[in-house]
Amino acid sequence: MLIIKFVLFFFLITLIWLVTLRQNLGIPYGGPFYYADIEGTSNPVQPGYRISFRQAWASDRYVAVYFNEVGLPLLAQHFSAHKLVWQMVWLWSRSGRLTRRYTESPSGELLKIDVMPTPEPTPAP
Repeated sequence: MLIIKFVLFFFLITLIWLVTLRQNLGIPYGGPFYYADIEGTSNPVQPGYRISFRQAWASDRYVAVYFNEVGLPLLAQHFSAHKLVWQMVWLWSRSGRLTRRYTESPSGELLKIDVMPTPEPTPAP
């Protein structure tokens, strides 16, 4: 009887973990985390598009993303047929504002630089 209670207790704990904690994956840190690269989407780095490594390897198009300790993306590598097609590098300010975005070829050659505008300071009342 004690063994049955023990097994039932761990079954319920596992069930609660699957229902509550697995839905909220938290802030990503490190990487790579894999995302489905669906055609026609402008931003595949969304929690709804997150997939496992096995799902990414089985698919034809996926994005491997590395994050900093605050959860901001640093590097996104876009793969097609398991080959790196292009990559994007984000540079963030200390306050968490995006300052620059670089688009690079698979060899690291710079293709495009996007400089984000700085917000105008609000006047003091």
